[in-house]
Amino acid sequence: VPTTISDEQLVGLSTTIAVEIHDDTTMGEWHIERSSGNPDFDESVSAQMTRLVASSPNIPSPPEDVATQYLGQTRHFRFNGRDAHR
Repeated sequence: VPTTISDEQLVGLSTTIAVEIHDDTTMGEWHIERSSGNPDFDESVSAQMTRLVASSPNIPSPPEDVATQYLGQTRHFRFNGRDAHR
């Protein structure tokens, strides 16, 4: 998180991303679906997601009875400033 964002501002920031989860449990394309309204915060989320996807991570395999809810789907995740670590 950029130090240009005060702790008071950070508490109110939230960015939502959409990520493709492939059938082989890897992450594919992603994009910011809802901006926080703060370009510095959004850029820090983008940088983190770019590093994460570039490392070719696999998500843990979901239980078989719910796998279709995750694999081959686009999932949404929220990055909240109040949960950020400096």
